[in-house]
Amino acid sequence: MITAIILQLHETAQVLGTEAVKGEISLPIIQLAEKGGWIMAILGVLSVIAVYIFIERYLVISRSSREDKNFMNNIREFILS
Repeated sequence: MITAIILQLHETAQVLGTEAVKGEISLPIIQLAEKGGWIMAILGVLSVIAVYIFIERYLVISRSSREDKNFMNNIREFILS
């Protein structure tokens, strides 16, 4: 019973795999962007801006998360003076 199911799944996968390859159209990324028109240019610019914001925020947060070793000493000095 299990062997029959496995064989049937194997045959189905082979049939589906060959059908997907027949209908596939291969385009380089540049041609795909050209076919997209002006909206692809907008999406490209927004993608670059998003990556810039992500990197900039990551750097700012990582810099601010560093602990100052003299922080408590500075607070004591400010309170006592």
